Amino acid sequence: MPIELSRRSFSWTLGDLCPGRHVTYANALGPLTNPRSLESRLASSWHLATAFFCYTWTMPIFTANPRERASMFPMTRYGASHFGKTLLWATTEVYAVYSLTEFIGLSPVVAGITFLSLLIWSAFCDLAVGYWLGRTADSTLPNTLMRWCAVLSAAAFALSFAPLGAGPGYAYLALFATALFRPLFAFADVPHNGLLRELGTCPAEWVRLSMLRLYSGAAAGLVLSAGGMLMLAGEADPAQFRLFAIGIASLGVGLFLLSPPVRPDGVTRRGGRAIAVSAVTHGSVLMVLAATMSGIVGFSLMLKLFPYLAKFGFGDLGWAGRAMLAVTLGKLAAIPLWYWLERRLGASVGSIIAYAVLAVAAALIGRTLTIGLPLDLLLGMFGAAMGGASMLSWALIAQAVEQVEAQFGGSAQSLLFGLFTCLSKLAVGLGGTILALGVGWIGTDALPVAGGLALCLTASVMGLAAAAILATILRPGYAGLRPGAPASTTKRARVLIDEPPRLT
Repeated sequence: MPIELSRRSFSWTLGDLCPGRHVTYANALGPLTNPRSLESRLASSWHLATAFFCYTWTMPIFTANPRERASMFPMTRYGASHFGKTLLWATTEVYAVYSLTEFIGLSPVVAGITFLSLLIWSAFCDLAVGYWLGRTADSTLPNTLMRWCAVLSAAAFALSFAPLGAGPGYAYLALFATALFRPLFAFADVPHNGLLRELGTCPAEWVRLSMLRLYSGAAAGLVLSAGGMLMLAGEADPAQFRLFAIGIASLGVGLFLLSPPVRPDGVTRRGGRAIAVSAVTHGSVLMVLAATMSGIVGFSLMLKLFPYLAKFGFGDLGWAGRAMLAVTLGKLAAIPLWYWLERRLGASVGSIIAYAVLAVAAALIGRTLTIGLPLDLLLGMFGAAMGGASMLSWALIAQAVEQVEAQFGGSAQSLLFGLFTCLSKLAVGLGGTILALGVGWIGTDALPVAGGLALCLTASVMGLAAAAILATILRPGYAGLRPGAPASTTKRARVLIDEPPRLT
């Protein structure tokens, strides 16, 4: 059945942002306002999402080791559960500000401050949950919390989108549900992230699981884009948006519950305060975390710059969507290359290359903005760097956990994965803060030429800093732990677990 759209529902005045201009969603989205075009694009997005989702289910079949083929089922469950988890988290991040302003009724400034506060709150929830789970002696608690809190977080997610005109009481309930979603999701997210380390037995397998995460996340993003187009098509009907949120919550929690269980033998030995402090303050771990945070700041700064370039630089709101498409395609196309590099050079060297590519791509994008040449290939290059850094950073932190536990004893898995996600979220917020300060200081009139170049060079410097930090781990004579060093096919030493890994 064709999707009936009203062009009036897409009307939007930029007002203060572009004085004297009246911009509509119809003009910004171009052919998306055509019902037949929208329907075909939704179908294409769904087909692409289905293809990527099926790929995450079938990829383990092509592993050469028979024992790895035997682990296909838990890896498949892991990919499916990450798909569902990403639906919940990405929807919250993408549409949170929209819900705060349009449905709950906050002003844009208050909504922005609220969103940043929620991001910081979410980051410290991850850290607190990781620290607490790392000290508990109950081996079944992480698995129990992961599943029950997934259900509760999905319920809070659905309540966080309040219908327009429901009254201040419902708006307060939605705001409370938005804040409650963060700790509930952290109790489900931190143990699930630790599964990446538990399901693999060597760096190559951790990278393969990171590939599963990346492809599952891309599939979830495509589904979310299709749902977002439907939501925009019926923007004048808040009930449709709420139905969209309930559907995402149901699908997300249903897939998340397919997650493999956290192994009890992986959490029976806990280290106490001394080991926890040693794990966090170890030089190599700090270097990996600092490099990751620096890189994420650069990526976040660039991604958040695209809408400003579209509005104030090119005068075409549709440019941001095309830029994100180029970034996504570059990210997905380069995944096999990063996997090949990791198998031959190690995750640390691969990450250094990824951050170096970020630095080069950001600088070239900034330079190209000043001379007005097409950016498609450079945006794809930027996406390739982002995909490689994301994929290899998870493998690096898994290796860091393995080496820290081998040296200090006990378990640092929950703590380090919680700290990793905490700092990642803070880095995302820091990238947005740098962008806001930069745009405020430079001014929108300077975009995209001088202002765009300055901000792109800032992102380039962050990429160079990340590469330099990781390079210190590999320098000759370095005596500390070296997560992600070459020899990535060596199986890990099981200092705490003498039995083979459980596959279900």
